[in-house]
Amino acid sequence: MRSKVNDAAAAAALRKRFKGRRLIPQRGQIKRKIAAKAFQSLVSIVSASFAQYSNSPRKK
Repeated sequence: MRSKVNDAAAAAALRKRFKGRRLIPQRGQIKRKIAAKAFQSLVSIVSASFAQYSNSPRKK
Protein backbone atom coordinates (compact mmCIF):
# COMPACT_ATOMS: atom_id res chain seq x y z
CA MET A 1 0.00 0.00 0.00
CA ARG A 2 2.81 2.36 0.86
CA SER A 3 4.44 1.85 -2.55
CA LYS A 4 1.20 2.85 -4.30
CA VAL A 5 1.19 6.12 -2.39
CA ASN A 6 4.84 6.72 -3.23
CA ASP A 7 4.21 5.89 -6.90
CA ALA A 8 1.27 8.29 -7.04
CA ALA A 9 3.28 11.05 -5.38
CA ALA A 10 6.18 10.47 -7.76
CA ALA A 11 3.86 10.55 -10.76
CA ALA A 12 2.26 13.78 -9.55
CA ALA A 13 5.67 15.36 -9.03
CA LEU A 14 6.75 14.25 -12.49
CA ARG A 15 3.64 15.74 -14.10
CA LYS A 16 4.16 18.98 -12.22
CA ARG A 17 7.79 19.16 -13.33
CA PHE A 18 6.99 18.60 -17.01
CA LYS A 19 3.86 20.74 -17.11
CA GLY A 20 4.21 23.32 -19.85
CA ARG A 21 7.18 21.60 -21.47
CA ARG A 22 7.22 19.67 -24.68
CA LEU A 23 7.59 15.94 -24.30
CA ILE A 24 10.70 14.17 -25.48
CA PRO A 25 10.04 12.69 -28.94
CA GLN A 26 9.62 8.96 -29.14
CA ARG A 27 11.98 6.75 -31.03
CA GLY A 28 11.90 7.42 -34.76
CA GLN A 29 9.79 10.60 -34.64
CA ILE A 30 12.70 12.90 -35.46
CA LYS A 31 13.83 10.75 -38.38
CA ARG A 32 10.26 10.60 -39.65
CA LYS A 33 9.95 14.40 -39.55
CA ILE A 34 13.29 14.84 -41.34
CA ALA A 35 12.28 12.31 -44.00
CA ALA A 36 8.89 13.99 -44.48
CA LYS A 37 10.50 17.40 -44.94
CA ALA A 38 13.06 15.99 -47.38
CA PHE A 39 10.31 14.26 -49.37
CA GLN A 40 8.26 17.47 -49.46
CA SER A 41 11.31 19.36 -50.72
CA LEU A 42 11.87 16.83 -53.49
CA VAL A 43 8.22 16.97 -54.52
CA SER A 44 8.27 20.76 -54.66
CA ILE A 45 11.48 20.77 -56.73
CA VAL A 46 10.13 18.21 -59.19
CA SER A 47 6.76 19.93 -59.50
CA ALA A 48 8.41 23.33 -60.02
CA SER A 49 10.69 21.95 -62.73
CA PHE A 50 7.76 20.17 -64.39
CA ALA A 51 5.71 23.38 -64.35
CA GLN A 52 8.62 25.29 -65.86
CA TYR A 53 9.08 22.59 -68.52
CA SER A 54 5.40 22.46 -69.43
CA ASN A 55 5.12 26.27 -69.73
CA SER A 56 8.20 26.71 -71.93
CA PRO A 57 7.71 26.91 -75.71
CA ARG A 58 8.77 23.72 -77.46
CA LYS A 59 10.92 23.67 -80.56
CA LYS A 60 9.49 21.74 -83.49
